[in-house]
Amino acid sequence: MLFAFSSFVASTIDECVAPREYSILDVPGKNYTLKYVSVLTRHGARSPLDPFLERQQRGIWRCDSEDAQAAHMESNPVVKPRRVKTILDNRFAEYPPNCKLGDLIIDGMIQHKLLGQKLRELYYEKLHFIPEYLDPTVVFARCTAYDRTFRSAISFMSGLYEPADPNEVLEITTGSPSSDSLRPKKDFCKDFNTMANDYFGSKEFTDYYQETLNSVQPVINYLNVTDVSYSKLDKICDWVTTMFCNEQYMPDEITSDMITTCRRYQGTMLYGLYNKTRGVAFSYGMREVLKYLDSYINGESTQRFVLLSAHDSTVAAFLSFLGFKNDFIPPLASHIVMEVYNDEAESELYVRFVFNGQPLKIDLMGDQELFKLHDFRQKIGQYLLYCPEMP
Repeated sequence: MLFAFSSFVASTIDECVAPREYSILDVPGKNYTLKYVSVLTRHGARSPLDPFLERQQRGIWRCDSEDAQAAHMESNPVVKPRRVKTILDNRFAEYPPNCKLGDLIIDGMIQHKLLGQKLRELYYEKLHFIPEYLDPTVVFARCTAYDRTFRSAISFMSGLYEPADPNEVLEITTGSPSSDSLRPKKDFCKDFNTMANDYFGSKEFTDYYQETLNSVQPVINYLNVTDVSYSKLDKICDWVTTMFCNEQYMPDEITSDMITTCRRYQGTMLYGLYNKTRGVAFSYGMREVLKYLDSYINGESTQRFVLLSAHDSTVAAFLSFLGFKNDFIPPLASHIVMEVYNDEAESELYVRFVFNGQPLKIDLMGDQELFKLHDFRQKIGQYLLYCPEMP
């Protein structure tokens, strides 16, 4: 059984970004000690993935500044370094003055810094689970090969730990464009490819695609796009929602209903596909999540706080794996926390999942919020068998 989060009929700006003003959760009980935390995030606000319009019609997009949380600046060489700043030639910026396609904008950096600060409030100030200062033997960060997830991770870590020393080193592990455990993609997995071909070729989806195509025809006309496939429509809808969520100009003929229709189409492109066969889309992603946990539990690693900086598709795949769906894609800077507790009375490990501050009731676990890690592993074992070609 799949549970749906509540959705809104009309689109508002407030829905674009994950909430930050929520109550910090308590430890489940007096016998429980927090042992391990994993945080999977969606990147923050970014520029659109396709230019579509003439350059002068694309608006103003800022992806770098002197005081940006994840400025395009690095230090090289390691010995006697100098600061090296990358400057995008304004003439070739797809979204001027200094954004390429899909780049994290400054607002997205701020969103992740605020998220890092929120989790520091919980895991350092309240629970003293992480140390006061950044310690790479305790904290691990990982992102995908996309620059927006890399800079989201930098920004998150700036909130979790304000830079304390100019010689401090922050290590961030990354995947590659051709293969990555944090990207649900049909090109990476035969099981996923089969599921995607079946879903996108189904009458149910093709009827929905045609209905959406008709509903947003004024958008297509405005962008002057022809030969709109289902994947091209997804990019068009990405442009609509990205412009909307960043309060950029759109003509009056693009109505609120069309924006909502596009947001629902994007949601269907993720949850509709991922829920066709539960577990496929996040099989290797979940193996990655459990790999870091097992390394810590087995004493192979001392890193007990893990950041996994990824995409809306990754967060949606994780939620689908846990039995949830939504009409819309996860908001910008969304996060799923996996907390592992030790019940000292039973000497048993328990796990809890929290999405944007709200604990999740997992259907596989009898709609419980807290349950034994061992029992959870048994319930999801069948889903971890998909995509064996991925590590």
